[in-house]
Amino acid sequence: MIEIHTLKHFKVSEFNHYSKMDSDFLNILDAFREYVGKPIIIHSDWRSNSDRHSTGKAVDIHIEGMNCLDQLLIAERFGRFKGIGIYPSRNSPGLHIDTAKDGRWLAYESNGRQEYTALNAENIKRYVISLI
Repeated sequence: MIEIHTLKHFKVSEFNHYSKMDSDFLNILDAFREYVGKPIIIHSDWRSNSDRHSTGKAVDIHIEGMNCLDQLLIAERFGRFKGIGIYPSRNSPGLHIDTAKDGRWLAYESNGRQEYTALNAENIKRYVISLI
């Protein structure tokens, strides 16, 4: 486990399961916050019901003051995440980011359920553009 004093931009209280998080991932998350230059709000970190989150190498976040498409673009430019999912219809639209497993996806609401689809231009036009 990483000592929290080595993180510049996050406090233990910002995580639900800080002790279960991977120390290398926390350093990458801290570097991402430095790169972004804006506060990052963590919505979900470690959880046992997810193959990505259960590794301690994933979080669901939003970046304050950025729409979800801009959040996606900055996460891609940062270049250190294997998995990126975009959640445009949440109360605080944001991202899933991880270093556990490759993949890109878009989550959308359908009949009160969260569904997943490919992250591509067609789906961004269909599910994201109208929300930003």
